[in-house]
Amino acid sequence: MWRKRLVRDTCWNFAGFVVPILVAVVAVPLLVLRLGDERFGVLAIGWMVMGYFVLSDFGLGRATTKYLSEACRELDVTIERDAIYTSMAIHLGLGLVGGGLFAAITPFVVRSAFQVSAGLQDETIAGFYWLAASVPVLLATSCLRGILEARRRFDFVNILRVPSVSINYIVPLVILGVSNNLSHILAAIFVGRVGGALAHYMCVLRVIPQIGAEAQFSTDILRVLLRFGGWLAVSSLVAPVILFADRIFVATLFGPAAVTYYVTPYEVVTKLWMFSASLLGALFPVLSAMEPRSQEVGRVARKAFIILFVLTVPAVGVLLAYGRDLLALWISAELAQHSGTVAKWLAVGVLSNVLAQVPLTVLQATGKPEIVARIQVAQLPAYILGAWWLSRKFGTVGIAMAWAIRAAIELMLLQVAAVRWTGVEGFRLTRQTAIGGAIVVMFLGTAWSVDTIWRFDVGLRTLLFGAVFVPYLIWQWRALLDPSDRLEILKLLRVQSRAPNTL
Repeated sequence: MWRKRLVRDTCWNFAGFVVPILVAVVAVPLLVLRLGDERFGVLAIGWMVMGYFVLSDFGLGRATTKYLSEACRELDVTIERDAIYTSMAIHLGLGLVGGGLFAAITPFVVRSAFQVSAGLQDETIAGFYWLAASVPVLLATSCLRGILEARRRFDFVNILRVPSVSINYIVPLVILGVSNNLSHILAAIFVGRVGGALAHYMCVLRVIPQIGAEAQFSTDILRVLLRFGGWLAVSSLVAPVILFADRIFVATLFGPAAVTYYVTPYEVVTKLWMFSASLLGALFPVLSAMEPRSQEVGRVARKAFIILFVLTVPAVGVLLAYGRDLLALWISAELAQHSGTVAKWLAVGVLSNVLAQVPLTVLQATGKPEIVARIQVAQLPAYILGAWWLSRKFGTVGIAMAWAIRAAIELMLLQVAAVRWTGVEGFRLTRQTAIGGAIVVMFLGTAWSVDTIWRFDVGLRTLLFGAVFVPYLIWQWRALLDPSDRLEILKLLRVQSRAPNTL
């Protein structure tokens, strides 16, 4: 039963990611054109800083989801209500502290760290204050979303995700009809986020009508959440630094205008995260309810890894061969010239990052978040030093290179750790796996090379890429998937083709 529901939940998640992507595809070129490189770069910096504070909830969001998922079948209504109330109170408290800190550092960040030009400083500071006010609102929304995920109401989660994400693109376009002042744009986005939080609360009330009846703050439940969330807290602080460090380097070393040349390809290639986010977002509550070191956990994780591999590698190959063309069609030939190589390195990194989410989710869902946190903490200084060194030699391309190398190392470390913890046999190096790895490297290497060598001959590039793309698809379908995997993917694609119509 849970497998059928997992397919449905994954489809809801996928639709919830795809629709905002389609909105962004239309909106971002218009925003770049109408705001200009520097203003759009400042807006992208605002989204980046905002994302860090939202992700830094000390792990309580995922801890809440895990706590409610584990006990949902036998949980007393009073305990469930108190757990929700306790988690919400902590999220709001953290949001107020984080928002206050964001507001306090805003003048320094704008004037010194990100080198915003003098003419834009006043409106940028005013706009960032609106972002600071958004922090408690977004953390409260994140908590409410975690409650819905624990109840596996991914229909509500994704119906609400579409407008919640899309306002980042739609609202600026609407306001630009009246003003291009960044403070006006970010103030309007803040109003939209408040509306999104209220909508999430109404959905939680529908799922759990008794949520507001005589709820109490429980220190016992808080201790349980903190016990699990302690190491998640480390991850929630370190992971956003890793995630956003590349753009911080670009902004501080090369200025806001360069952020546009980096963030735009980043926005393209990181959309591949929707594969892992769709599947593993639905899988996390399922894994949380399983026996941590059971064979079933290993089987589910292996299948998830293979499915993500089969979906992501061909997509990365297409980005390596045609990413520069997509950027030229989407934004401009000038941007593609500056950002093409950055996009290729980021695409390689995203492949590793998507696959790394499987062992990461397994470790967190089965009660070993400290392993993930230790790996993230250990890699952070080496990554920062590597990004700084490579940026001095290769500019923004060097930063993308450092990001890709870090992602590959993280994948290997997490995979080894997950195999050791679960006790399930991992992907051993055999003759078959060696041959398979060589085929994948050859495919991706060819995709990279045809863009480098035949960049200006689209016809020849397509002929050469197609000569390896079609055989690769046939190979992975036959060699990597067993009959049950093929059947599940076909079911997923059939259901997915209908999923957007339900929105």
